Amino acid sequence: MSKKINTKVKYVLDKKGTFHIENYNQSKSFSNFFPGIAGLWGVPMWVFYVNRGQCVASFGIQSKDKAIMEFQPANKSYRAAALQGFRTFIKLKRGRKAAYWEPFQNNLLGTDFKKDVKMSITAHDLTLEEKNEDLGLVVKVNYFTLPDEPFAALVRKVSVKNIGKEKCDVEIVDGLPLIIPYGLSDWINKNMSRTVEAWVKVRNLENKAPYYQLNVEVADTPRVTHIKEGNFYFAFDPASKSQEPLPAIVEAEKVFGQAFDFTAPEAFLNDGYDAGTVQKTDNKMPSAMTYCSAGLAKGKTQDIVSVTGYAREVKQLNEI
Repeated sequence: MSKKINTKVKYVLDKKGTFHIENYNQSKSFSNFFPGIAGLWGVPMWVFYVNRGQCVASFGIQSKDKAIMEFQPANKSYRAAALQGFRTFIKLKRGRKAAYWEPFQNNLLGTDFKKDVKMSITAHDLTLEEKNEDLGLVVKVNYFTLPDEPFAALVRKVSVKNIGKEKCDVEIVDGLPLIIPYGLSDWINKNMSRTVEAWVKVRNLENKAPYYQLNVEVADTPRVTHIKEGNFYFAFDPASKSQEPLPAIVEAEKVFGQAFDFTAPEAFLNDGYDAGTVQKTDNKMPSAMTYCSAGLAKGKTQDIVSVTGYAREVKQLNEI
């Protein structure tokens, strides 16, 4: 297959007030925030996005000192969003043919296909869609913040639809290559990120809902202050009868191998991929990703819903 990049950009404002940008990765760069509204009883979350990669560049609560994804100004976010933002990796088998695809990217491995891409913006959510004509798949991503709940969260629904003429089998890894543990301030993250890894801990992995935090506050004082609050991530298949969370991947090397720049999922590309049951959960900056596999008949869709946010304590997370 030869590379067929459609560089034509089109802007459309429809009658419902939804703003569409076709080939947004090729359009003039811009940035914006989601409305920080969570209802009368909800916990507000700020979400910063750009029109590159899968768009969400940073999010968190209160200020950039409580970011869940590291805050960067717009000019840096244009560069970082495609690699450090949300990612979706798909391995496809259709008959004897096999392929690898990463949607919403133009210049990385697994992007050399004929495709149509667009983003759609409303007052309350953001949707991305990529149609891959070569592989016969459509991927749609929808983001929105969760209102009227006692915790703050960004909800992300990923849908992979088979539009080909035959059944196909897919393996999917989706999520954040890098997530910020609660308690890590913006200054420390930008100036002492390697040192502070000694404080990092991921808990609750046995429940497939990892809880990310520093063990104690990082401060040059004789008093040790333990941290109860945390950031969290979990994902599930909404069509599953059990509603049990999908496996969580908190160690980026389980997906990327030695590709520490996150350019390609080296480990995932291996045959017989298995994230394994043993993962490193401390002294290392973690990831927030999940894995699933499915057989898709013609016209069928595999959905993954992920929830990434903040909770006051791990008990609150497990009650969600």
